[in-house]
Amino acid sequence: MTPYRFLNVGCFSHSLGYAVAGIGSEPFPDEAQLLYRETEESVRQREELAAGRKTRPAHWPPPGRPTKKQRREIRKFREK
Repeated sequence: MTPYRFLNVGCFSHSLGYAVAGIGSEPFPDEAQLLYRETEESVRQREELAAGRKTRPAHWPPPGRPTKKQRREIRKFREK
């Protein structure tokens, strides 16, 4: 069996781990699947992130500036 080298790929708050056996000479998907495998910890972390996204509403506004509608409501509230 070919020894694996471990590679962490990620961005922002999470990263996924892969074990890489080598780099293929041709860009064939069947060959690439044999060269890479995801680590157990990475699979668990990816599933936890997916579950977290499913529980959050689809239109979850990020914290920051109020939307145009919210600004109008704030303006109406202040005028009273």
